[in-house]
Amino acid sequence: MFLDFVGDSPVLGHYVQYDCQILKYNLRRDCGLYRKKVFPVSFDTLILSRILFPKMRSYNLGELSKALRLVAANPSAPMHLADNDVKVTKALAERCLMEYRH
Repeated sequence: MFLDFVGDSPVLGHYVQYDCQILKYNLRRDCGLYRKKVFPVSFDTLILSRILFPKMRSYNLGELSKALRLVAANPSAPMHLADNDVKVTKALAERCLMEYRH
C-alpha cells in the first residue's frame, strides 16, 4: 500500500492539502480506513511560494514554473503529468529554500 511505502517520511507536494483529501477519501472508500492525518509531516510548495514570493500573479505550478524560470525535465510536457509535476515541484522547493536562505 502507498502509505506503507511512505511510512513516517515527510512528503513534498504542491497543494498537499488537496492530495491529502483525495487520499483520505480513497482510503475510506476503497480500504475502509479512516485517518485523521494522512502524512505526519508535509511540505507544501504552494504555501511556501505564497510566503516567499508574495507578488506572484498566480500560484499554480505551471505559472510558478514559468515566472521563476524553473526547468522541468521536459519543458514541452504539459503540467499535471506525474513525472513533470514531480520534477517541477522539486525545483520549486529548491528555489524556495534558496530564497529563504537569502
